[in-house]
Amino acid sequence: MRVVKSLSLIAIGLGAVSAPTLVQAENLSADCSLSKAVVYKNRAMLSCKAQAYVPAGKHQIQVRDLSLSILPDSLRVEGQGEKDVVIGALRHKQVNNAQLVNEQEANLSKQIEEVDDKLRWVQAEIGVISKQKSFYESLMGQAKTNAQEEISIYEFNTEKWLDAGQALRGAMSQLEKSRLNYESNLKDLSDEKSKLTKDLAQIRTGTKSSYEVSVPVETEAAGLVELTLSYQINGASWSPVYDARLDTKTGALEIIQYGSVTQNTGENWEGIDLTLSTAQPQRGATVPKLSPMWVNLRSSPKPSIFGNTRGSSGDTGVVSLKAADFSTDEASTPSPAYIRKEMKQREAQIDASGFVVEYIIPGESSVASDGSESKLYIGKFAHETVLKTHIKPQVTDKAYLVAHGEIKGEATLLSGPVNLFRDNAFIGRTHFAMLNPGQEVELSFGINDQIEVDRKLVKDELSESGVFIGSQVNERAYLTSVKNLRNQPVSIVLDEVVPAPQDKKIEFEILADATSAGYEKDADKFSGLLRWEFDLEPNKDQDVELSWRIKWPEDDLLVGLR
Repeated sequence: MRVVKSLSLIAIGLGAVSAPTLVQAENLSADCSLSKAVVYKNRAMLSCKAQAYVPAGKHQIQVRDLSLSILPDSLRVEGQGEKDVVIGALRHKQVNNAQLVNEQEANLSKQIEEVDDKLRWVQAEIGVISKQKSFYESLMGQAKTNAQEEISIYEFNTEKWLDAGQALRGAMSQLEKSRLNYESNLKDLSDEKSKLTKDLAQIRTGTKSSYEVSVPVETEAAGLVELTLSYQINGASWSPVYDARLDTKTGALEIIQYGSVTQNTGENWEGIDLTLSTAQPQRGATVPKLSPMWVNLRSSPKPSIFGNTRGSSGDTGVVSLKAADFSTDEASTPSPAYIRKEMKQREAQIDASGFVVEYIIPGESSVASDGSESKLYIGKFAHETVLKTHIKPQVTDKAYLVAHGEIKGEATLLSGPVNLFRDNAFIGRTHFAMLNPGQEVELSFGINDQIEVDRKLVKDELSESGVFIGSQVNERAYLTSVKNLRNQPVSIVLDEVVPAPQDKKIEFEILADATSAGYEKDADKFSGLLRWEFDLEPNKDQDVELSWRIKWPEDDLLVGLR
């Protein structure tokens, strides 16, 4: 069911001159339904379509019940008709509206009214029971008086009074049971109303006013007119979410992008065309202005014999330069069914021809106006991927499986959370920074248990050197053994960090004759990071040797060595 707003067409008379062809003014109704939404980072552009049969002449089409969350300055209208139609400048105003905007809010309010009716009925029944009880109690009082009178004149009929007493007890007992039953119902209804009231308070929009838009139209002949009203509205947003799925048997990696859409605009979006845009209209469009940087000279204060160089006003004579403010106000302006054939999802069309990227979701989409998350499929990112096993033996003896990929295509990979799946098992979450086509991405998929790592400290000697100026020398040697237990070759990346001196008095050298060749120095522009990369065949092992020497003055304390 689509959300429909009410429209009315108000005809305006053309005057006495055109009296022979004048159409009598009447209220015409039409339906305006939400047809399209373009969602931005913190708002959305909605489009509403309406059709109305318009008599010849000048008229006004009024669109009512627009949310107060819309941005009035963003309102615009387009139209077409069976006949030539001229559309004038639209107008808008805020009007009071007793109708609840949120459908769920209206339903809860109706349920509370129904519970109130039940409460009043139960309370009335309890009141009737109370009056009946008082009546029976008065009968019992009167019966007691009559019984005493009969006893006094020796006319007391025992059987009659026993039957009467039994009848009263039965009636009182039935009343008490009814009272307890109604009071139990009263408590249940009160609890139900309390819950409904609490639920209503959580979703209440807090306003019962709305915008009304008037669109002047003029046509020479009667015919059907179709209008498209567009406007921006707060209370909607979207953000990218990714699934990274790795098949360790084949090495295939899928990067799937979704759009997480939420909205609380006051109306459900049902069966609409949905587009997710990277544009940020809230950032504004005005280029910041520069202000002159005026500089001048003033006489330096003369030294005082009392040692006070400040003037009477406390001025130190320092010129202060105030930087121009270039800041901009950023804030203002979601168990698969088992099927026989693989289900294919239609990917979103990606329009990256302009300065922003738009993801056009295929088919019709629906998003509830309750703040819940709707996870919409966008598509898969094209990439080239290589699996490597990363080893950092200084920190751990575990080996980690890492996918190295290069983003292909034309669209930018936006910043967002990434759900990691290894052989269909969820193993954790990471985060993507914004990546452009051609940039590389690394995703870690946990420990590779089929790689054994063993690191040993072979040598750690501390000595002194020098005749006139003494120095301390520390020489170390390490041996790291890597073994591949898999039945397939693996690519190994082994990282070691060596000392990186920040003082010229510290001398450091890698001992080439005791260090495995083929390493990259200062890898990833990381000072002191050595990296070896090699392929390891199945059930084979390889040793990586590292030996270095560091020297510093004996009178100084070396810090940072570990």
